[in-house]
Amino acid sequence: MTKTEIIIVLGNRLTTKGIHSELKGRMDTAINLYYESLVSRNRLDLFLILSGGKANPNVGLSESEIMRIYAKDKQVPKGKILVEDQSLDTIGNAFFTRNIVNGLKDVTRIYVVSSCCHMNRVRYIFNMCYGNRYNLNFNICYPHEMADSADKEAISLALATNFFGDITAGDIKAIGIKLRTQHDLYKN
Repeated sequence: MTKTEIIIVLGNRLTTKGIHSELKGRMDTAINLYYESLVSRNRLDLFLILSGGKANPNVGLSESEIMRIYAKDKQVPKGKILVEDQSLDTIGNAFFTRNIVNGLKDVTRIYVVSSCCHMNRVRYIFNMCYGNRYNLNFNICYPHEMADSADKEAISLALATNFFGDITAGDIKAIGIKLRTQHDLYKN
């Protein structure tokens, strides 16, 4: 039986129509993992899910589109790249990628790649959105640090904890309802 593994790469707000250094670092980390996984494991179906929408309306392209172009330039086969372009933050990354993952068969492991300073919040949010249905791995990250990242992450984690406060981990239906009714970035 073929096993399916997934590498989810979280986008990062664009400032131009090109890939910036932090997003490039995340992509390089994920692409290295992609090629290492292909070499080290037999009978593996491996996908990259590139997650990020148009968080900066002044750019006109989604983060995932910039990431897709970069992955293609790094020789990742087109059929192994899946694009999630609706998310505008980390909660959206987890929610919308979960919908993609649910459509894949025999998923045995999911690597979630972001910047290292972001991983505690990523772990919490993805565990809330995915529950224990999937084997999530948060050990691979891009070592990018910013001077104010610890304070920003603490505030963002508190906001995420508040958002998920009354939701059972893995209840994707409840998360979707709350996302569309109470989250400022996704309200209709």
